[in-house]
Amino acid sequence: MLGTLQQVAAAFGTALVVTVMSSRTGALAAEGVGGTEALLGGMRWAFVVGAVLSLVVVALALVLPGRPDEHEPEPEREEVLTA
Repeated sequence: MLGTLQQVAAAFGTALVVTVMSSRTGALAAEGVGGTEALLGGMRWAFVVGAVLSLVVVALALVLPGRPDEHEPEPEREEVLTA
C-alpha cells in the first residue's frame, strides 16, 4: 500500500512540476522572451514549486503522529459457553 501511494504521489508531483514549467515557458515566450531564457524561467518556477512541496511534506511529517514503539497486547477475550 505504501509503495503504491509513493508511486502515485511521485507521478502527481512530476506532472505538476512539468505543467508549471511548460506553462511559465509558454507565457514568457508569448511575451517575446528568447527561447532559452523562457525555458530557464519555466524551470526556475518549477524548481520553486518543487521546493515548496518538499517543505510542506517535511512539515507534515513532523506534525503527524508517529507509529507506536510497540504493539499493545490485545485484551484477553472471555469465552462464552452456550448450553
